Amino acid sequence: MNIHPEIKLNRGRPSKYSNKVIKITKEYLVECAKNNSTPFIEELAIKLGVSDGTLWNWSNTHENFNEVYEMLLTFQKLDLKRKALSGQYVSKIASLLLSNDHNVSLKRKMELEAKITEKKEINLTPDQRKLYSEAITKVFEQIYSQPSITLS
Repeated sequence: MNIHPEIKLNRGRPSKYSNKVIKITKEYLVECAKNNSTPFIEELAIKLGVSDGTLWNWSNTHENFNEVYEMLLTFQKLDLKRKALSGQYVSKIASLLLSNDHNVSLKRKMELEAKITEKKEINLTPDQRKLYSEAITKVFEQIYSQPSITLS
């Protein structure tokens, strides 16, 4: 495509993508499984000599690569969960990786059970209500400071 007769539009470097990329990716996944190591997109990108963004682009433009790319992400998600649950990984780090790379969100679930035997009326000023509310909130935050992982 020519913008002006004297100006040519350069299209950039030729892609490094080939069927060899799929082969190397599969070998990387097998290597990770054998060594009990978590696969990472960034590590594969370095192995292939490209950026992680390039891998993402290839996954969107090459159907065959998308299959192994998704396989890597699935393997990574499962491995992160297993190792976090077994204590091999610090749960907060695994939670961060899962939320950033796999759209797994952290949710807090609180259950409160109380038995009221007698109803008493307490008259508080607005300032007293605010102080009690803040104190109760702090207690709940301390008790429930460890969020649980749930899939969204």
